[in-house]
Amino acid sequence: MVSTDEKAAVAKANRATHTVAVDGFKDKALELTRGRGVDIVLDPVGGDRFTDSLRSLAPGGRAWCSASPAVGSPRSRSIAFS
Repeated sequence: MVSTDEKAAVAKANRATHTVAVDGFKDKALELTRGRGVDIVLDPVGGDRFTDSLRSLAPGGRAWCSASPAVGSPRSRSIAFS
């Protein structure tokens, strides 16, 4: 997931197969995985988008959030779904 075209270019230059824009990423992730969802979500920010991150997970997928204390969460969180 990227927030700018420049970040997408960097990801592609570093062998990313796909880049997904922040807006609408949940639907795009499901589209790219043919409805299955992603195996892992790494979220260094947390906040409003974390809910959509969880909704983009495949069965058995894992989510990791390491939001900064500035957004109210001083510790990392790891969540596994079956």
